[in-house]
Amino acid sequence: MADQAANILRRKARSSRAASSAARITPESALKLAFGRAGRGLAGLGLRMVGFADERSTVAGLAGAVPEAGLVTTLRRASGGTGVLIVDPGMTAALIESETMGRVGRATGAPRPPTRIDALIVGAFVDAALAEFDGLAESLSIAAAVTGWRVGEMIADPATMPLVVEDVAMRSFRIGFDFGDGARSGTAQIALPLAPPRPVVAPDAAAEGLARDLERRVMAAQAEVRAVLARLSLPLDEVTAWQPGGLLPLPRESLLSVRLEDIDGALLARGKLGRVNGNRALRLLPPVGGD
Repeated sequence: MADQAANILRRKARSSRAASSAARITPESALKLAFGRAGRGLAGLGLRMVGFADERSTVAGLAGAVPEAGLVTTLRRASGGTGVLIVDPGMTAALIESETMGRVGRATGAPRPPTRIDALIVGAFVDAALAEFDGLAESLSIAAAVTGWRVGEMIADPATMPLVVEDVAMRSFRIGFDFGDGARSGTAQIALPLAPPRPVVAPDAAAEGLARDLERRVMAAQAEVRAVLARLSLPLDEVTAWQPGGLLPLPRESLLSVRLEDIDGALLARGKLGRVNGNRALRLLPPVGGD
């Protein structure tokens, strides 16, 4: 009887400790454990988390804050939505050196622009950390919004981030690391949509029939619209000297503010130039004051 009572007390103590540990889990502690576990698989990495910030941001704000030679990729998950991963040159170099040489040396010289090979190596490490994080974050109140994410495609030019990622409010975890016993430092930023993607509600049969009829009528109509990137004023002698293959300089912001006009030049909508399935595409933007 005494042994049975002692066993019961031990089980209760273990259960109490487990419950207390789960209650203490925070995004910071979960990410620290997750990246620590992922780092054990890389020889000589010596990863240690030394800073953490839980911030709010926008995609435009993230794009403007990417460090020089920073590595940027999307984050995606099966349930939908797109996030952003930003890794600074210090962390990228530490992961590459650990993977290729088995050690992390001190930084020398200016950082080089990241390559797609760099993105694959860094992505594999971050994916391992995110997989660990999924299990650790189950008890968090925000688990539904922050779990299930994996590294997607590389964004070569940070200025094009608003064309790839929907500009919604983002929750950003900024994590600072030391590598190789202090030989190098670096940061990773994981930015995720604050709100989950809106569910698609299936229409009832009557509404679906009306929608199909409306679609047939609309698709049978003819409408001519023009997407205008920019308008230039040039001297006539320059225009008459144009030759096939010549280049016209356009401002970078013209990609983010394309005018969609009718045949009379009246503004119908504004959009951002992008690409879908290898084709040029225009994502329409909500109207703003004056449009």
